Amino acid sequence: MRRLFIISLFILFAVTSINAQVSKEKFNTKEDSLSTLKNKVQDKNEQLRNDIDSLKKLRDSLKNKLQAQLHDLYILKYGKEEGGKVALGQIWTGMTEEMMRDSWGKPDSITVNKKPWGRYSQWYYGDIIYFFKNGKLFEWEDNNSGKEN
Repeated sequence: MRRLFIISLFILFAVTSINAQVSKEKFNTKEDSLSTLKNKVQDKNEQLRNDIDSLKKLRDSLKNKLQAQLHDLYILKYGKEEGGKVALGQIWTGMTEEMMRDSWGKPDSITVNKKPWGRYSQWYYGDIIYFFKNGKLFEWEDNNSGKEN
């Protein structure tokens, strides 16, 4: 009986050892597989970072080329002095509504009043209101700072 018990213990130990060995091999295989996958993901992330950096450089280059082309276009359209101001986004009394749109883009909203003595419009860009009389800028107001020009 004691001998049977010892043999049973030996068999139980052997089976447990074999299972442990198989489990350890499966674990090592899985660990190697995950390490390989991790390395592939890290390589892909690095490639994506490089691609993003390249695209940012291309975007900046294209933006600079576009600004140069717009500058040249505004010089041709409005002349050297006023075209240069429009290209730089400057605002001045006497500029036209078309110059304003070219300089700052489409306003948030426009209000137009036609009177016997002229056409008045207010162009709203955020907190700033630009006042035009007969298509020419004559004044603006910054509602945020309360300043008028």
